[in-house]
Amino acid sequence: MIDVFTPTIRHEGIRIIADCLERQIYKDFRWIIVDHDYNINWFTKNIPFSLWRKTLYLRPKIQRPERKYKLWNTRNTGYQFLERPLVVEIQDYHWFRSDTLIRLATAFEKNQKSIVSAYYKIVTFKNFESAHRRDNIDDIDLEIIDETARAHVQNKIVHGGYTMYEMNVSSMPLEFLLRHTPVDEDMDNGYLIDTHYFSIPAVHEKYDILIDGEAKVYSFEHKLFEKRPDGWRTDGERNQAFLKEKYKNIFPERNI
Repeated sequence: MIDVFTPTIRHEGIRIIADCLERQIYKDFRWIIVDHDYNINWFTKNIPFSLWRKTLYLRPKIQRPERKYKLWNTRNTGYQFLERPLVVEIQDYHWFRSDTLIRLATAFEKNQKSIVSAYYKIVTFKNFESAHRRDNIDDIDLEIIDETARAHVQNKIVHGGYTMYEMNVSSMPLEFLLRHTPVDEDMDNGYLIDTHYFSIPAVHEKYDILIDGEAKVYSFEHKLFEKRPDGWRTDGERNQAFLKEKYKNIFPERNI
C-alpha cells in the first residue's frame, strides 16, 4: 500500500531511516531511494539485508555534478517509480517510531483527501549510537535545537495554514502527487519548495492538511553532520519567485 520515498544528496543519513524501517509494525511498503552520492558498495554494507528486497536504490536520471544543491531533480527521478496509493516521504537524518507507517496508513484509510505531516522537532542525541536505535526516546536523551509549533498540535486540520506543512516525514495520496509533480527536472529546490509546492494546490482543492503532533518524529541537526550546500539559500529565493508566478491565480492576495 505504501511507497516510502527518500530523495537524498547525503546518503549517510539514510542509515537512520533503515534502522527505523526495520522496526515498523506495518510491513506492506517499498522503499525508493534516489541518491546523488549513489554508491552500491556503501549501500550493501550499511543497509540491512532484510530491507534489500523491499528497496529500489537509484541514481538520479539527470546528473549535474556542477550543481551543489540537486534535491528537486532527485525527487523527479523517484516520482517516476511511485505506484502505490500512498506515498510517504522520509528525508535523510530523520528518526521515527515503529508505529509511524501504521499511523499514516490509518489516516489515509479514514480520509483519502488528506496530507499528513509528522515532522516534530530538530534535535541532537546526547548518545547518538544507542539512542537512535531504540523505539522510544525520552527527552533526557535529547538536546532540542528547534521546537516548532508543529510539536504542540495534535491531529489539527490547517486549511489555509500551508506554511506549517513539512515534507520531511509526511504522507500524500499518489494521485494528488502525480497531478502536481513539477515538470522542470533541472530545477534544484530550496526549503520553500518543500514547504509550499504541494500544500498550495492541496488547500485550493480542499484537501485536509493534518499535523500529527503525537508522532514525535525527530530531525537530526544537520550542522553536526554536513552543512547546507553552497547556494541552498539562493535556490530557495529563486524557487519562491517560481511559486509566486505559478500560483498567482490561486492565491493572488497571499504573499507565498
